[in-house]
Amino acid sequence: MASGDVLANAEIATRVGQNTITANTSTFTAETLIVSVTVNVEAGKRYKISGELRPCASAVASPSAECNIVRIREDSLTGTQVQAAQVYLATASTAGFQVVLYADYTAVATGTKTFVLTSIRQAGANTHFVTAGTTAPGVITVDYLPT
Repeated sequence: MASGDVLANAEIATRVGQNTITANTSTFTAETLIVSVTVNVEAGKRYKISGELRPCASAVASPSAECNIVRIREDSLTGTQVQAAQVYLATASTAGFQVVLYADYTAVATGTKTFVLTSIRQAGANTHFVTAGTTAPGVITVDYLPT
C-alpha cells in the first residue's frame, strides 16, 4: 500500500466488544473472574484480546512478598488460558500495579465467544483484590484483526 492510498473498511481493525469494571473487587486468594466479554466471532478470523487490571495486596511485609497472576481465558474461570502475566506486589497499595495483557486469537467456529480476565494470588499470605474506578477502570477488549 502506497502513502496516501485509501484503506477499505475490511482493512481496518474493528472493535467487536468491550466490558469494564469500575469498582474494586472483593478480596480473594483463589483464582477469581474479574470481568468478561461475549462477542460474535467468525471461523478462521483473527482477533486481538486485550486486558488491563490493577491487582493489589491488602498488606505486604517485605518487597516482592506478594505475587499475583492475571490471565485471559476462553469461556470461563476454568477455560483455556490464552495469555498470562505475573506481577510482584512490592507494597500494599490501593492504587494497584498495572497489568496489561494482549493475546492473538483465531476463531475455530462462527458464533458467540466469551473471554474472561481472572486474577489469583500466586504467592504471599495476604488477600488480594483488583482496584478499579470510573477514571481508571479494569477492561477487557476484543478487536477484529484483518489479514
